[in-house]
Amino acid sequence: MRSHSNGLRGLPAASEAERIAVTSDQLTAQGQTTVVEMRRIAALEAELAAAQTALAAARAGLSGALSERESLLHSTSWRMTRPLRLAGAAMPQQMRRLARAAYNLATRLGRRATNWRSPSGVPSAPSAAPTKSGPVAAPPPIDSAQLKREHAVAVPTRAEILLAPLSRSDRIIEIGPSFNPLAPKANGWNTTSIDCLTREGLVARYGGRPAVDVSRIETDDFVWTSGPLSAAVTLAQHGTFDALVASHVIEHTPDLIDFLDCATTLVKPEGVVVLAIPDKRYCFDYFQPLTTTGQLLEAHADQRSRHTRRYLFDHVAYAVQDGGHGAWGQRPIQGVAFEHQLEGAFALFNAESGSDYTNVHAWRFVPSSFELLLLELARLGKTDWRVERITPAEGCEFFAWLRRGGAARAHMLSPEELADRRLTLLKRTLLETQSQIGWLLAGEPALLSGNAGPRPRPLSS
Repeated sequence: MRSHSNGLRGLPAASEAERIAVTSDQLTAQGQTTVVEMRRIAALEAELAAAQTALAAARAGLSGALSERESLLHSTSWRMTRPLRLAGAAMPQQMRRLARAAYNLATRLGRRATNWRSPSGVPSAPSAAPTKSGPVAAPPPIDSAQLKREHAVAVPTRAEILLAPLSRSDRIIEIGPSFNPLAPKANGWNTTSIDCLTREGLVARYGGRPAVDVSRIETDDFVWTSGPLSAAVTLAQHGTFDALVASHVIEHTPDLIDFLDCATTLVKPEGVVVLAIPDKRYCFDYFQPLTTTGQLLEAHADQRSRHTRRYLFDHVAYAVQDGGHGAWGQRPIQGVAFEHQLEGAFALFNAESGSDYTNVHAWRFVPSSFELLLLELARLGKTDWRVERITPAEGCEFFAWLRRGGAARAHMLSPEELADRRLTLLKRTLLETQSQIGWLLAGEPALLSGNAGPRPRPLSS
């Protein structure tokens, strides 16, 4: 039988026991920290699952809305389907927000797994963490690239949004498709195209630009050289088209009222005009004033088929780039600079006008100013087209869909109602141009402090 003293021989000294106790407390604290971190990851996983569920529901909703819209567009009138189309147009924005939230959550979750620290400080995922209930399994490794693929959202393209009211069997006449047709024949669209150059001429003009894929340039059905656009189309095809499509075209026309008249000639009474229009706040027209109805009336009274010298000068003299780009979007200004020298604009002004068409912007718009122009022209009996739907600017452009009946609707307004409507659109125009100032000041706040450069000296009295 061992003595009591022999049984105590293997026990450590008191200081060693205290050290072990401290180490045990540290391990317990580290284990508790690990549990807290695991709970945070579990909460992130729950948030991600909820975002995935909402995203899946949005995808299903968009798919159902698109299917229902296609069915309704072929069975009912465009006006009856307007609420559905407006909801469908809002869906991509909602899905973008949901996708962004899901991806951000996935990124946060991936970052926590990547930055996991073991009790020793080594950046590796622990195999287990001590708790009262037993070891806790480490989270599985997360593939950030896979997460990004899983949360990618298919949203309608620019062309799909613009051509939403149409099917590929509808007869479309596209004006000025150039190197980027909206409804290319190659994609199965029943399109007739008209441009100012043949395909060979377009390839020669744009072939040297690295950003242009000349293989997308299609053979024109008609080539416009002068006179009304409708005169370039055979008489037998007048009034046979379901839609007229024009992307970044109307701002180039010498006579916009004549362009609208040609649309009346070419499109069926129940047809639609589909327009993509540059927003002057977000392109090289940045410093140009907005177009007025009086300017359009003057151009039409003069029966212009070529731009006047004033428009040529203004286009060249005041064209700018921002950050090296001639078109941008909703972001702070990065550095505005002129595209051309003033003397170049003056030389163009003084040059003898030839018979060739010079391609410049004559007209500038924001969404509300464009809507005001159509209202006033309809009231004055200069067009029957009205804005059925118009979008806010996205990037450097906005979209508009026009239908007949504008003249009758405008004449139904009393003088008081017309004045109220015009004033409302003018006020909205001011609010829209205010955003241009906001982005300018966001990029150049020194403009408000008076440190933006030398001010012109006042004239002596």
